[in-house]
Amino acid sequence: MCVDCVVGVYPSERERLQPLGLDLTLHLDTRKAASGGHLADTVDYARVAGDLRFILEHARFLLLEVAAEALCRYLLAPPATGAQIDEVSLTLRKPQALGGQGVASLSVRRSAAEYTFIREAQPYGALERIFKDPHLGLTRLHLNPGASAPIAAPDAFILILGEGLRLTPQGRPMELLRAGTGLRGGAPDLIIHNSSPCQRALLSLHRTADPPPSAPPDRAFSRSFYYPETYP
Repeated sequence: MCVDCVVGVYPSERERLQPLGLDLTLHLDTRKAASGGHLADTVDYARVAGDLRFILEHARFLLLEVAAEALCRYLLAPPATGAQIDEVSLTLRKPQALGGQGVASLSVRRSAAEYTFIREAQPYGALERIFKDPHLGLTRLHLNPGASAPIAAPDAFILILGEGLRLTPQGRPMELLRAGTGLRGGAPDLIIHNSSPCQRALLSLHRTADPPPSAPPDRAFSRSFYYPETYP
């Protein structure tokens, strides 16, 4: 897949979008899905593609090494839905970085056994810390049935990972959010409520440093990151 995003350390790279190529191989036990024929027993590649696009578009990574590590940690974390991924092989490519004289690329291979993920109990359910460095934090919030969580952080971007979550602005009716919907945090009255009978998850991407004034604006929200033909 290819994603137009801000990535790189040079000033010119911080001021424009450039294409970033991503090749991904996932290693997991597929025998249960093969015998039963159920998508819930394997990895939904349409959702994986949408999740990674969301992260790359809004993280504004400086280094390919950091981008690769953050993506691998996200993929290898205990799944909110579907099967556990045991190992990831990932390649990132910046075809325009060397002005046509070559292709800057990085390939890594990581396994779930290499990582430990911290999951903290919260009034609404649980918070899982996926990745953190001086510039970026990735956390996954797990909302219990009937629970609510605020999304007031002004520099946070939210991706809805499960069906049955609703947005509740103060004084307005609840709006049903489909899986794959991206939201911008910041309004103090915005709350995500889980109206489903099951625990549901959302991904929060938090940039700890504001982008420079000359940086390209973030994509308009609300927006779907999943393929509409897959999730009507």
